[in-house]
Amino acid sequence: LGCKIRIANQIRHGEIDRIRHGSSPLYLGVPETFEAVRYHSLVIEANDRIIVDASSLTDGSIMGFHTPDMMVYGIQYHPESLYTPSGEMILRNFLEA
Repeated sequence: LGCKIRIANQIRHGEIDRIRHGSSPLYLGVPETFEAVRYHSLVIEANDRIIVDASSLTDGSIMGFHTPDMMVYGIQYHPESLYTPSGEMILRNFLEA
């Protein structure tokens, strides 16, 4: 999708973060802000081919996006982790999207 990938200002391995999301179908029934665990050292920079729909409240990093046609979704946290309480709902929404 052409987004630039760069090294994050701070590496996040096993850190629980607060994330705020928008109106993507991925987040139906998920509180507007939720906790998720992060394991990464890279982040993306947005461009006009994606719609950012989730970001970190800690550092503003993009935590989720989708394409305008909603055929591609991307996330930068681990919904399958025990430390992401809304993760099961996010995964269920993904399967139904």
